[in-house]
Amino acid sequence: MALRTDMTYLRGRIKEIYGYRNMILSLTKRDLKGRYRNSALGFLWNFMNPLFQIIIYFIVFSALISFDMEAYYIFLPVGMIPWLFFSGSMNAGSNCIVNQASMVKKVNFPREVIPIVTVLSNFVNFLISYMIVFALIIVTGHGFSGIALMALPIIVFLQFLFILGMVFITSAANVYYRDVSSIIGVLMMGMIWITPVIYRGYFEDALLQTILKYNPMTYFMNVYHDILYSKMIPSMFDLQVCGVLAVIVLVVGWLIFVKLQRGFAEEL
Repeated sequence: MALRTDMTYLRGRIKEIYGYRNMILSLTKRDLKGRYRNSALGFLWNFMNPLFQIIIYFIVFSALISFDMEAYYIFLPVGMIPWLFFSGSMNAGSNCIVNQASMVKKVNFPREVIPIVTVLSNFVNFLISYMIVFALIIVTGHGFSGIALMALPIIVFLQFLFILGMVFITSAANVYYRDVSSIIGVLMMGMIWITPVIYRGYFEDALLQTILKYNPMTYFMNVYHDILYSKMIPSMFDLQVCGVLAVIVLVVGWLIFVKLQRGFAEEL
């Protein structure tokens, strides 16, 4: 009964948030413009930042460590850019409510707007950055599978929902416990090494394989690599796991956010 009541409440919140769509778009544009204000390269940093990170990892793993994998120059960016979308949103999202304390205390609007804007802003950067992947695939002649490519919008949408749910949780929790943002920063630095972003998701070691199995980002990375690196229809199991994770994390994260937001003004 309580869950049914909560779901009814969330449906009402969706209508209310939709009424603030112009505010969401305006704040997203402001955030995107503000990131590189007074920068000589400006919006080009959307390409430069991920490109530099990809180049560094490529040099380390393909040259210095002799990490041998066919078409590694495709494998790496296919997973790296979605990972940067995740880690960037988590790092920025954990502080988004705290950073907008004056707005939260003085302006009446659905507080969900702030996490949505944060994730949406990083999502736009993700879409722009992913042009690097498509450019590499075309220039190198790696090619696409038209059928597999049809699943790409699905996994992108599911990752967006999953990240939004996570940001709902971390942004609300950080208002009450400011250590959350620091913990997220450390987790993001370490989590990339237990996620199949820069290597294939298989180890003979049972412990490492178990860690990969229970890492939710493993399934998102597998789907991206299936579609664009292996040029095959993604595993239905991985895709279903991503769908279930996205829905559960979004709903649970949103419910947690709704309950915690009542004390934002006092805590900020």
